[in-house]
Amino acid sequence: MKRFVSIVVAGLLLMMTSAAMAASDGKGTKAEAKALVEKAIAYVKAHGKEKAFVEFSNPKGPFVKGDLYIFAVGFNGVFLAHGADPSLIGKNQLQSKNENVRLVTIGLIETAQKGGGWYNYKWPNPKTHVMQRKSSFIKKVDDSVFIGCGVYY
Repeated sequence: MKRFVSIVVAGLLLMMTSAAMAASDGKGTKAEAKALVEKAIAYVKAHGKEKAFVEFSNPKGPFVKGDLYIFAVGFNGVFLAHGADPSLIGKNQLQSKNENVRLVTIGLIETAQKGGGWYNYKWPNPKTHVMQRKSSFIKKVDDSVFIGCGVYY
């Protein structure tokens, strides 16, 4: 019986250690992505778009957590903020020569215009630079801009 208890305890410790390691690897969850979007929307309402977009684009700010980051895009396709790739800010991705970027931007806009929700696509992970599947939660701020945050998987 003592040996059985030792094995069970060892198994539980291994499971807890594995869960802790998974949680600390910087990979965000869908629930965390959605919560970050809600936090970002509240920040826009409290502080205005201009201040919010600066804060969203700060890689060390409160809107970047592990591999989660906020992005803001105008319905015209121009990226207004991006927590992981500042080179996208100010670029109209509807005019991108990269077909994937153009199609993703169209899909994000359509999702926002339909009331928001989850949109699945492929996008380069800014940490690994590898094209990965991604699911982003999108929410409309107003008639000119939407905010998103996604998880890589």
